[in-house]
Amino acid sequence: MFEFLAAIGPIPLNASELIADVSLKADGCFFQMALLKSNHRAIARKLNFNGGVDVSLLGFNYNDPNAWKSIEDLEQGLDGPVCAFVSQEAEVVVYADPCGWRSIYYVRHRGRLWLSSNIRHFRRLPGFQLVPDTSKSLAYACMSFIPGEETIWRGVYALPMGCKCVVDTSLRAKIRTYYAVEPSIQQQRDEVRAARQLYDLTLSNTDRIRQATGQRDCVVLLSGGLDSTVALYAAIEVFGKHHVQAISVNFGKNLPSENQYIDLAIEAFQCPHTYIEVSPASFLSDMNDIYTWIDDPIGDPVVMPNYIMNKVIPREQTLVLTGEGGDPCFGGPKNQFMTGMAWASNLYDDGDSPSFLAKAYLESFKRGYDDCRSMLNLGDELFRNAYQSLLDLLCHHLKLNETQSFLNRLLFANKRLKCHSLILPKVQKTTQPFGRLSLSPIYTRSILDFCRNTSIEVKYPRLREKYILKQAFKHVLPDAIVHRPKSGMRVPLSFWREKDILGYHRQVLVKENKETTYRFFNPKYIKRLLGKDAIARKGLKTWMISVFIQTVVNLQKHEQ
Repeated sequence: MFEFLAAIGPIPLNASELIADVSLKADGCFFQMALLKSNHRAIARKLNFNGGVDVSLLGFNYNDPNAWKSIEDLEQGLDGPVCAFVSQEAEVVVYADPCGWRSIYYVRHRGRLWLSSNIRHFRRLPGFQLVPDTSKSLAYACMSFIPGEETIWRGVYALPMGCKCVVDTSLRAKIRTYYAVEPSIQQQRDEVRAARQLYDLTLSNTDRIRQATGQRDCVVLLSGGLDSTVALYAAIEVFGKHHVQAISVNFGKNLPSENQYIDLAIEAFQCPHTYIEVSPASFLSDMNDIYTWIDDPIGDPVVMPNYIMNKVIPREQTLVLTGEGGDPCFGGPKNQFMTGMAWASNLYDDGDSPSFLAKAYLESFKRGYDDCRSMLNLGDELFRNAYQSLLDLLCHHLKLNETQSFLNRLLFANKRLKCHSLILPKVQKTTQPFGRLSLSPIYTRSILDFCRNTSIEVKYPRLREKYILKQAFKHVLPDAIVHRPKSGMRVPLSFWREKDILGYHRQVLVKENKETTYRFFNPKYIKRLLGKDAIARKGLKTWMISVFIQTVVNLQKHEQ
């Protein structure tokens, strides 16, 4: 875990402006970085390549950087929760990791390009203010996050996974891809060999995580699903079961749970395990803290139990393993719906297939797309422009080329749109407050390479979700877990809404922050949401809007 604030400018900052732990110099361009927090041995490691190229690595790289001799080696070897900063000739280059494990945000302010691991650190800049862009509320309402490079904050951008930001003396940020996740032309078509390769990669990744972090023990967040059970198995194989602690949430009696599958996994692997009871009484007092760390809004309710589990993990346990990344790599529940829509587009579409599929993609999230027009307080023109901008972004990622199947393209789009904006930030930013790392052995560069190089007919035959992952681990996992239907962690918001948290929603949306709420959301819709009107997915939508407002309000407060 690490946090940083960095500046690139034509002249160095003095110590009163930024106390630099890392400095790099290019011709007419200075890079200075302050490490704000680092509870691991994640230090800025310096490398030098021929030709006067200086490199600083921050974080944990799974491959040994000592073997690198050039920028090409660096770009081929980056893997893990790591950032790289390079000075060469008249340029400074900032690298995001290939998978999106560590966020990097950037903003121009007073003649410099500022970068940070967390948006909230930009509040330290003299004269800078975080100003929300109301038009981005549309993407959030439809998807529960803001996809792509933009954030809710005007002028603040996220550096996408697998990309580098090239900065010269003009201080313009030029974003270029150094690692692409598109499918390759030559693909593995042997199912048995592919399954064995995936099994070996997962255990190898777990061992590389152990070596890179230097940890002898780990905690596994076990949901009862296939992905987290694979992570638990891999952890036990590599660390040993006496060095692995599993932890799960329990929402209470007679509420949706995955307990039967969790209990099956623990019975099979015989490792220490703890259930954490999660109810409004256990998390409402933490909501303000949670949605200060979540500094670009995420409406997925799973953020909350992730935070609560991290809160109860002993401080000395600094490594958490999860099964995050399984859906975008091996297939999730939206893909069946989207495949049906791709087929239907040939029957009903008016020739604008990318737009048809983009709208279907928004519908597949089952968030607020169905009533976003009545939900949001956007003028007609602003709404049209925001909607078209969102469709254009999705069309860009969903558009096929001649060599791709629709399913392959969909999996690619899921990685690009969700991983660095939703899936990984909701894990990263709920472990950061407690000074620990959260990583996944089934989501690394080597796994992405495996997905790129394996035929869709092998990975995902006849829309059988996570088929190749099941084939790889069916001999070591309980059958009931391998063959269980996909459900995800079902946080019982509707039940809680009526009994326990409606007061919280009213406090956040109306009593304390009415002006901010009505700036983004239609007052009539908010009244219906907090009243007794029947609205589809009412509990989820109320939650999404409340945490959106809490995030915006918290981030506009002055940095402590």
